[in-house]
Amino acid sequence: LFKLELQRVSLGALIISLSMLVDNAILVVEGVKIDHQRGHPLQQAIARMVRRTALPLLGATVIAILAFAPIGLSQDSTGEYCKSLFQVLLIS
Repeated sequence: LFKLELQRVSLGALIISLSMLVDNAILVVEGVKIDHQRGHPLQQAIARMVRRTALPLLGATVIAILAFAPIGLSQDSTGEYCKSLFQVLLIS
């Protein structure tokens, strides 16, 4: 579909994106747990945490993608070698 080759760099990018996904999930679950322990009903704790963390987590993900953009968009050999790193992070 995206015509990405599976190589060490793209697999490394997949590991980075999966670790970001797990980190985001940990933040949300811990926040829900704390709100629930403070006496909020579970559904309300989930809704509150999603509202509070949606934009910051999205912002952190966008910043991570932008951090790798110069590498992926570079016209020299570094960009050619690491292009899949940027593409995998962008897609995931």
